Amino acid sequence: MLFSDLTPQEMQSVEKFGMRRQIPPGDYIIREGQQDQSLFVLLRGTVEVIKKLETSSQRSLRHLQEG
Repeated sequence: MLFSDLTPQEMQSVEKFGMRRQIPPGDYIIREGQQDQSLFVLLRGTVEVIKKLETSSQRSLRHLQEG
């Protein structure tokens, strides 16, 4: 995991630069093609990565967990 080797003090330093957001189930964090300069770290829960297909359907690519 990205932050697994950090000490608690180092992790607190990283957290100072971040902003916590709570995303309701079913909402999008970011959409395909959207440009963003953010780093998202999942602290709790799961996220599904979805690929929108040319038809009106979509395909699940991956499920991510906290970390």
